[in-house]
Amino acid sequence: MRNNRRLLTYILLVLLVVWIGVIFFFSSETPERSAQRSGYVYRLLRKLNAVLDFSRTEAFRKVVTVFKRLFIGTAGAGPDEFIRSSAHFGFYAIFGFVTALFFWLLKRDVLVSFLLGVSLPSVVAILDEYNQAFHRRQSTVVDAFVDLMGTISGTILAHLLLLVVSLIVRLRKRKERDERLRSIQR
Repeated sequence: MRNNRRLLTYILLVLLVVWIGVIFFFSSETPERSAQRSGYVYRLLRKLNAVLDFSRTEAFRKVVTVFKRLFIGTAGAGPDEFIRSSAHFGFYAIFGFVTALFFWLLKRDVLVSFLLGVSLPSVVAILDEYNQAFHRRQSTVVDAFVDLMGTISGTILAHLLLLVVSLIVRLRKRKERDERLRSIQR
C-alpha cells in the first residue's frame, strides 16, 4: 500500500512538471500561432456541434452565458474569447486538481493540500501571464483571474474526490468490522 502511494506521488509530481511545461509552451507561442490554434479548436467544436447539437440545449446556453459574464466580462463576447478563457480555466482546473492531490498524498493534510493546490498554480499563472509579454502577446488580469478560478475549481474537485474516496473506505471498513462481529457472535 505504501509503495502504491509513493508511486502515485511520483506520477503526480511528473504530471505537475509536465503540465507546467505545457502551460509555458502555450504561453510562449506567438499571437499568430495562438490565434491559429484557437481557430482550429473553434472549427473542431463547430463540427462536433453539428453532430451532437449540444449548443441548442438550454443548459448549454446558460453555462456559456454565465461563463462569459464571469470570466470575459460580457455575455456578447465572441467564440474566440470564449475558447481562450475556457482553455485558461480548463488548464488551471487540471493543474489545481493534480497539485491538490499531489500535496495531499505527500502531507496527508487537507489544509496544506488546499492552500498549495491554489497557491502554486496561482504563482505559475502570474508567471505565465508575465511570460506572454516576451512573446508579443497581451497579458491580462482577467486571464489571471480565470486561471485562479480554474485553480480553485480543480482544487475543490480534488478535495471532493478525496472526500468520496474517504467515505467509501470508511464504509468498507465498517462493513468488514460488522461482519467480523457477526461471525464472532455466532
